[in-house]
Amino acid sequence: QFCINYCNEKLQQFFNSRVIREEQDLYRSENLGVNEIQFSDNQDCIELIERGFVLLDEEAKLPQSCVKHFTALLHEQNRRHFRLQLPRKSKLSSYRSMLDEEGFIIRHYAGAV
Repeated sequence: QFCINYCNEKLQQFFNSRVIREEQDLYRSENLGVNEIQFSDNQDCIELIERGFVLLDEEAKLPQSCVKHFTALLHEQNRRHFRLQLPRKSKLSSYRSMLDEEGFIIRHYAGAV
């Protein structure tokens, strides 16, 4: 799921850049007067997931790697990141049943997963 979310974020960023941003620049340069489309930049979410990959890689190299250790490090190192959420604070009851050290929630463009 982590890899799928990362790919989706990268695809969304590519779409925003190539389709929306470049087209708007073209319309502007041709003075077409088309209303600008507002979209959010998801680079911060991509960077959060990439930091998670680094932590996951480091965890996998430990003699006794552990999901709870990885999750605790992810929460600890990204404590103030607005896209990272503890499961117990989720609006979805299925996430709230998880202990915080058993998982994490990332709020990305398609929703919280």
